[in-house]
Amino acid sequence: MMLKKYDDALSDCKAATSLDPSFTKGYMRGAKCYSQRGMLWEAKDMLQKVLARDAASAEAIKEMASIEQLEKDIAEAKAKLAASDYDRASYYVDRILPLCPDATSVMAMRAELLIGRKKFDDAASITWALLAKDRNNPDLLHLRGKALLYGGSSDQAMKHFQEALRVDPDHARARNGLKGNLNPPIKTLSPKLVELGHECA
Repeated sequence: MMLKKYDDALSDCKAATSLDPSFTKGYMRGAKCYSQRGMLWEAKDMLQKVLARDAASAEAIKEMASIEQLEKDIAEAKAKLAASDYDRASYYVDRILPLCPDATSVMAMRAELLIGRKKFDDAASITWALLAKDRNNPDLLHLRGKALLYGGSSDQAMKHFQEALRVDPDHARARNGLKGNLNPPIKTLSPKLVELGHECA
């Protein structure tokens, strides 16, 4: 797990607990693998198996509380990003990242935050790395399109919005992106694009 080989680590944990259902360390390690990838429901399911055998397990109780707090922080981060409150969003994202270092959804929130702070190149780099692992993810395609558009690469941005719609024809945000109808509005983040005729419709 230290080498971030989560699939192998999870396979080992599942194999160990299948052979010995009382092997609590296997469940705990599995929960940690899941939580670091942002798969919190799966992590809690692993912990419940420990607590079903030992309701007083201090380690499992502590880890469950940590995950429940993580869920709250993720919800707060999403709400602050939706409200364009980037300072408070940054506080929550910075709390979440060390606990979910390999969670695509968390890294996507990081990219959204960077866009809000006008660090478009950094956001584009993050989304590029994420798409290298999941190139047909319409949400990531849309997010990279946003970063590119705000950064001034409108032609490349349109291609990403179009690709998102090819993968998911009902992707409303990608369709809005093609129209320049983004959140935050282009004029609030990139006045240069407005001058070039790319203001929101």
